[in-house]
Amino acid sequence: KNPSAPKESTDQDALYINSKVTTADLRWNPLGNQAKVFGERGIRPVYDDILIAKLRPGHEIEFIAHAVKGLGEDHIKFSPVATASYRLMPKITLLSEVTGELAEKLANCFPKGVIELDETKEG
Repeated sequence: KNPSAPKESTDQDALYINSKVTTADLRWNPLGNQAKVFGERGIRPVYDDILIAKLRPGHEIEFIAHAVKGLGEDHIKFSPVATASYRLMPKITLLSEVTGELAEKLANCFPKGVIELDETKEG
């Protein structure tokens, strides 16, 4: 949060510091001789202002990307109109043990497979 934001402000950019992840935040880690081949600037997105995600206090993002160069005549996925996709992989940490009916209610709050219930001695 931004401690110097006006209390009556509803502007998300004023309320939060570093809350937007853009293509300017991407860092290239060259492998092998890539630094030599691609030079000092390396490989970068064409535009640095493309929004990737909006974060709030306590949120963080881990992002790994792999680029493949291809031609649209080889496969449609290399067409300039191709889209990007992502998969959410949330990490949920419970601060205390949840059992019984409450555990079932908790699991039902999420899509199937997100929360797994373990059988206890009590059932």
